[in-house]
Amino acid sequence: MSVVRLEDVEQIRFSVVDGASAGSQVTFAPEPRSVKIGRGVDNDIVINDPAVSRAHARVDIGAEGARIQDLGSAGGVEKMGFRLGAAPEPLVSGDEFKIGGTILRYELLLKKSAVRRAAEETKKKRPSLPPPRELVDALRKLVARVGLDTPAKQIVTLAAVAALLVVAFWPAKPGLPPQASGAPTPISYDGVIGFVPGSDETHLDGAIFDMPAQADGEALYFKVNAPYGLDVRVGKQVVTSLKPAAEWQEFVLLLIPRAVAPDGSPRIILDNLGYSPAEGSVDPVVAKGWAVSRMWIARVSSGTTLAAQLIGEATVLEVLSVQVVQEPKALYRLVTALRSLTLGMMKLAGRPAVLIPIPVAAKGNIVTPPLQAARAALEAGEMGPALDKLIQALAGAEGTLSREFRERINALQLMQKRGASKEAGALLFFLEGWIPETSDPRYREVKNQHEKLDVVGQIEYGETKKKAVLEAESN
Repeated sequence: MSVVRLEDVEQIRFSVVDGASAGSQVTFAPEPRSVKIGRGVDNDIVINDPAVSRAHARVDIGAEGARIQDLGSAGGVEKMGFRLGAAPEPLVSGDEFKIGGTILRYELLLKKSAVRRAAEETKKKRPSLPPPRELVDALRKLVARVGLDTPAKQIVTLAAVAALLVVAFWPAKPGLPPQASGAPTPISYDGVIGFVPGSDETHLDGAIFDMPAQADGEALYFKVNAPYGLDVRVGKQVVTSLKPAAEWQEFVLLLIPRAVAPDGSPRIILDNLGYSPAEGSVDPVVAKGWAVSRMWIARVSSGTTLAAQLIGEATVLEVLSVQVVQEPKALYRLVTALRSLTLGMMKLAGRPAVLIPIPVAAKGNIVTPPLQAARAALEAGEMGPALDKLIQALAGAEGTLSREFRERINALQLMQKRGASKEAGALLFFLEGWIPETSDPRYREVKNQHEKLDVVGQIEYGETKKKAVLEAESN
């Protein structure tokens, strides 16, 4: 990605996306500078939050771009859901980062002249033809020069020119569409990576992603459509080969970073089995498309590797899996706990990475039975079967969470369309407690729905929240 020149920037803006001052903005002139962020009043951006250190972070903006650095704060700085280390981290326009309970977005607003200049430069690069009248005059002069003064000579010449044009523009042997350069592709929930017929930029043969480090375990979520099948690799290791499927499938890749990469930053490779430069050319007109989308990462806490503790945790989660049938709000807590339990079981079984398909239409309690089977296998000392059953339980919990969440979001949108504002406000408060992890895109979806509530819905939301607080205090 090219660095935006500061002379092309109208304004540097930091917007509060989420937090106590959501919607507020702080702007700066487009010049090299350091923007200090913290609780202290001497900062350029002051965040009044006890979880924020007095001097929490700094964003250095210069000709080579921007970088954000944690200044040794207690709470740390998160970007894409991951806590930054001591080294500065690149920051590009549109990036969001979290400090305490506040999410900030860094943006560069370009000058109109810069946008117009870019458009003009693009226009200059396009080849232009001479005006029609000049072209006709040039053809007449050419005809007179070569002596095509009779109809017979003109017909013969036109036939020869037509033959040359046919040879020049006859469809050649199909060529391979542009390939991915081999450079890593950014992980983006909104982006779509793959081969889209007719596009200029393609990843026909596969796509590469670098996962950030600083986590004991990581879960990479993505959806994929692969008509020819797909190899999912972590480094050189093939985790699994997906069978050809013409419809979208949802997966979570659960892995132990330091077990697959010395520096803890594994490289994920999605190898499209339908296309390979070694197999010859592919006609881009008839080639089937493939794509990866909806990618996001969740950190996974360290799981125990002691069999006795694994058995105890599995027993507790069995009880929780039964409770969520009556209390769906605890589904996210169940999913988080199952991730950690599965990670510990992976360490014990020597499996550094597993790919878990998430069922689309999960119905009923599909979590408790495999959990019970996993506990029984652990008690019998059968680590492989225990891990397989835990994976099945996690897949069931993920599928149930997705279905339950989507049903309620659909109900909320329907309420808003019908003008049932009070019901929408009450349901939105219920949904806000579901997804506490800010890196989860469903968290942002709930926040977006909150902004769409009308006045009546906002009032009902506030009243519902007050009742919940009073009930919690009385209990």
